[in-house]
Amino acid sequence: MKKFTVVVITFISIIYSIISNAQDTKTFKVDRIIDGDTIVVNNKTKIRLAYIDAYEKDSIIHKEIMTFVTPLLKGKNIKVEVNGIDQYQRLIGVVFLEDGTNFNYLLVQKGYAVLYEGYCKKKSMEYKMLKSFENEAKLNKLGGWGLNLNIPSVDRKLKKQK
Repeated sequence: MKKFTVVVITFISIIYSIISNAQDTKTFKVDRIIDGDTIVVNNKTKIRLAYIDAYEKDSIIHKEIMTFVTPLLKGKNIKVEVNGIDQYQRLIGVVFLEDGTNFNYLLVQKGYAVLYEGYCKKKSMEYKMLKSFENEAKLNKLGGWGLNLNIPSVDRKLKKQK
């Protein structure tokens, strides 16, 4: 089942990559990883991964996430399908690894991030794919799901209440 899932994800990532070339796609070198869903490229530009929400730095799973993402990103060239700029002046985008893998999808598939429903149109391909990957990670108790963590947005709200 895992091999089949990897093949399907790779295939979908390649197709998505081809389709998304019509969008504003830029190539960057990753300098630093801030957390699971924010990176720094070209020594200054911050990129926030679109459509997903990863666990924060103070989460018990943060070290595991960083161990996973660092070798995939740090010092590597990535392609980013830029979708806009957020209120913190970060580029918002879908990140593709050197091999064409959709990194945003990969984080959700591993249980290190969840679909950020408020920022993804429910009828879009991104929504359907991310929701499917999230459900699979949840079913297989991967990442944060295996630790019974609150999803990141709920965790932030609870911390603000304290």
